[in-house]
Amino acid sequence: SHLDAGRLPRVLDPACGSGIFLATLFQRMAGHLHAPSWEDLKHLATCLHGLDINHTAIRISAFSLSLALLHRRTPKELQERMENEGSILPQLLHQTLHVRDFFDHPAHEQYDCIIGNPPWGSPKQQTKSSGELWLDAQRSAEAKKKRKYPEPPNRERSWPFIWKSLEHLSPQAPLALLLPSTGFFLNDVKASLVRLLDFARLSKLIDLSD
Repeated sequence: SHLDAGRLPRVLDPACGSGIFLATLFQRMAGHLHAPSWEDLKHLATCLHGLDINHTAIRISAFSLSLALLHRRTPKELQERMENEGSILPQLLHQTLHVRDFFDHPAHEQYDCIIGNPPWGSPKQQTKSSGELWLDAQRSAEAKKKRKYPEPPNRERSWPFIWKSLEHLSPQAPLALLLPSTGFFLNDVKASLVRLLDFARLSKLIDLSD
């Protein structure tokens, strides 16, 4: 809908890993554009943001997205551009792709869409994860009010990603996450699901489990 309206959406993958979601989204969006120029494609690539705590993953993500960009042009055209312009790729590392824990991401950063496959499952260590600590801080801030976000069932790591993602979405923006089925279909998840529907409208739920 953003592309049809003539503007590029600002997208975030909060745990981007190797960048497969961002690279695939770039390919789909680039294919939706009508005869995009090289500058259009570079601008599109810089609208796709990614975070990860792993330095190597972020570098691979930048490589994946850059490769997806290069695939939109022929080797001959790319060679000519390099001869005339020198560097032809946009700066992604430390500009739109950051080595950063999502739960340290500034609250003022807003996006038109958040996608991804956040970490899931119960943490093995007894110490709290950064997501749990973020939730604790939220509940502390809301101590005199009704508690905003429920405790993650079974310490499920994906739920804090859901809650914080909602804080970064612009009005009516979609959240599309690949999540474990156990995080949604167990009995002790009911409180979280009910609270989620207080904040968001469930547009589509696809069960990919066996």
